[in-house]
Amino acid sequence: MSRENVEIVRSIYTARERGDIDAAAEFWHPEMSWRAVEGAPDDVGEMHGIEAARRYVEDWFDTFDDFRSEPEEVIDVGDDRVVAVIQITGRAKSSGIPTEMRYASASTIRDGKIVRVREYATRAEALKAAGLEESAVSEDRLGVRELSDADERLSRPLDWEIRGRTRGIEAKLDVTGVER
Repeated sequence: MSRENVEIVRSIYTARERGDIDAAAEFWHPEMSWRAVEGAPDDVGEMHGIEAARRYVEDWFDTFDDFRSEPEEVIDVGDDRVVAVIQITGRAKSSGIPTEMRYASASTIRDGKIVRVREYATRAEALKAAGLEESAVSEDRLGVRELSDADERLSRPLDWEIRGRTRGIEAKLDVTGVER
């Protein structure tokens, strides 16, 4: 079943990549719960049900032009759980600022559908939440590993800057050298 679970998670991101939220929703369990990275700007607390998950994903498409959500790595961690490392890119509609970020998610599959998603800032956090340490992940558990240096990039301190202008006020958020 683990290979099928990896394919379910990969299918969701493939559908999102096409902008096909309906196709992604076909893999969501009616009793699903989803939580964005705790404390992130898009964190609204735990979301319940398919419609809440749909609104959450639609918000990303409504916020960014050229929105892309690509899995760099999908890992079967056993017990119907899958960890994925995702790269998101897009251009903020309100400011035109290009955005790129990586995060990891831990998903639980039940009856061939995703019943629980938790997003984390790093791969290590997602693996730990799934009950594994990074050293316990062997190559045979990987469903896809397209970027071999993804692990190294995700373990580095944050180094990015966001600039924006809203209602005539210019803002700058600089997160350089902050440990994850």
